[in-house]
Amino acid sequence: MRSGATAISWLRKHARLNLALSDQAMISGANFATNLVLARHLGIVEFGRFVLAWMIVLIAASLQEGLIIAPMMSLGPTIAAAERRQYFTTVLCHQALWAALVFSLLLSGVSASGHLAPGWQIAGLAVPLAAAAAAHLLQEFARRYHYTNGAAPTALGIDAVYYLGRLAAILWLFRSGTAGVSAVLWTIAAAAFLSFLLGILGFGKPRFSSAHLKRVTIRHWHFARWLGASAVMFWACNNFFIFLAGALLGAWAVGAIKAAQDVMGVTNILYQGIYNVVIVDAARHFQSAGAQALKHYLQKVALFGAAAVGAIGLAASAAPSVWLRLFYGDQYAGYGHLVQWYALAYLIGFLHVPLRVGLYVVESTSAVFIGYACVAAFSLASAYPLIRSFGVNGAMAGPVAAETIMCVVLFVLLRRRLLARPATGALSSAGNVPS
Repeated sequence: MRSGATAISWLRKHARLNLALSDQAMISGANFATNLVLARHLGIVEFGRFVLAWMIVLIAASLQEGLIIAPMMSLGPTIAAAERRQYFTTVLCHQALWAALVFSLLLSGVSASGHLAPGWQIAGLAVPLAAAAAAHLLQEFARRYHYTNGAAPTALGIDAVYYLGRLAAILWLFRSGTAGVSAVLWTIAAAAFLSFLLGILGFGKPRFSSAHLKRVTIRHWHFARWLGASAVMFWACNNFFIFLAGALLGAWAVGAIKAAQDVMGVTNILYQGIYNVVIVDAARHFQSAGAQALKHYLQKVALFGAAAVGAIGLAASAAPSVWLRLFYGDQYAGYGHLVQWYALAYLIGFLHVPLRVGLYVVESTSAVFIGYACVAAFSLASAYPLIRSFGVNGAMAGPVAAETIMCVVLFVLLRRRLLARPATGALSSAGNVPS
């Protein structure tokens, strides 16, 4: 009886984290199932067109994370109650402008790709891709808004509408026998926009003030000016070794590396689920009790996350060829050692989460940019000789070294910033502009 009561007490205490992890598990599972359905029904050429087109959306989402989402989730919990409605109205304006900009750029840019890069074969997807991108970005904002305000159940609900709804709709499309990439993108756009509309039902009546718009925009710009560039560097650093491996070794290398990466993909549930809760809680710890409380909180997150990611890595590394054969077939079984490389890379990479969160909370986003700049310099300088000398193992050793460099740089910079902070948190008003 006592153990049961203890378990219930633990679940209640960590209810928000459990909901966030459940949400991310649902998203990851739905994404995996959706890609599996698309790959099977579209065929390799059409599926390739879809993947290429969706990579553009993910670049826009990565920029949105740095320019809008991270500032909102870091600063939003610290805003005084009397100013919160005006603050979130301003952020919603930022989001609407960003979605409109992405829609316009994709509409013109993808249309022009027919002349600039005809081999991509995506020019005909300009309108549905632009619509899907804008709707996806709006939906992502809505879910993160609810996490910022501690409404994890609402975020889970609107995510279910989007991710499970689009999977069901795509399955229905393929059963009709007429679906192509364009129809898939329109389906994604419709599901995302419906989820966004449901998400903003709880937003309340907007409260707009031009003076407040100016103050919040300036503060967000000071916070996010480095994060936009960091997002671009992050995207390049994460893909450069894979792209170069394909150029130097052949497409088989990219396929083997991607398969090995997907085996460890379950850790994304921890990465994203924990991040959505940790960044808000860390801001509150810092606001209420200062740098020392933030430090202790981030240490607990690092220990918990490293233990969880390490356990997954050990399970994957114990029989990597078995997992590759089970998921992808016999032709991948000989690359089990790549799974072990990724297990190490993901373990080191998880430590970025508490370190980046800490730097976001103390509004030292330039430090994150410095970290990515160091990694980018290393990647550009080392990728060619590593892959040329050690083949696919060199393509894996590079990212492991890059993750280590990133951790060291972020740790040193966060430690310096925390030592320089006062004993108590100091972010109280939307009008404060960080130095």
